[in-house]
Amino acid sequence: MSVLQNGFDYNKKMISIIITTKNGSAFIENAIKSIQAQTEKDFELIIISDGSTDNTEKIVTTIAGTDSRIKLIHLDQCVGPGKARALAIEKSQGEFIAILDDDDVWISNQKLAIQKTFLIDNPGYVLVGSDHVQLVDEHKKPLYVFESEKNSADINQHFLLHNPFVTSSVMFRKDAYIRAGGFSDLRLAEEYELWLKMGTLGNVANLQKCEVQYMQRASGLTLSRKQDMNKIVLHLVKRHKYDYPLYHLALLKCYLRIILGWLKLRIRSPL
Repeated sequence: MSVLQNGFDYNKKMISIIITTKNGSAFIENAIKSIQAQTEKDFELIIISDGSTDNTEKIVTTIAGTDSRIKLIHLDQCVGPGKARALAIEKSQGEFIAILDDDDVWISNQKLAIQKTFLIDNPGYVLVGSDHVQLVDEHKKPLYVFESEKNSADINQHFLLHNPFVTSSVMFRKDAYIRAGGFSDLRLAEEYELWLKMGTLGNVANLQKCEVQYMQRASGLTLSRKQDMNKIVLHLVKRHKYDYPLYHLALLKCYLRIILGWLKLRIRSPL
């Protein structure tokens, strides 16, 4: 059964799972297996290859040959995760959208079922994540556990102070995503920007028993890119100063991060 909303034809109650990948051949099979292991089976998986040059697409094509729910989209040139996700969501048919990065996995095989049931039972909620995310290094060695606020009131109270949602943990309503304006092309913090916008449209939550494993790679952001991120977050905080509390505290935190980032860059590259 499908329903027309905001000009999009949705498959009622189905989940569209989005994976964007660039040269993710070392990890993507495990990500796909964690999706196929879910107790919730009513989904489509859209994998968008963002200019991959390794054998990622061959791996995906082989798996898709045995699972008709998997669709592969190839991009000749890299456009960045935000724009790639937006392109995939445009092609999606589900009423709900879930995101998984190519190097992450869903530990709980009930993750999709729990989040979908919650959103169906609670129409005032637009976005949910997980209250328990295990961070590991590239060798699967545990680093620490990320735990964020659970209920909507607590999340909104601290929304400007930090990003309470790990991207690979979220599920949201597609119609709310569209109303919020979707992913932008910031290439940094575009997820945080979207969560802030969606939080103005309805309630949000981090649910229990939806555990996710998030890989923190050694080749993370450079100091320069982190400083760019700090400046973008400052811009987002200023944009949402009237939407969430603790604006001045969040503003102070942003400026302190920028100053600290500038000092680190000066130490690394002295004049």
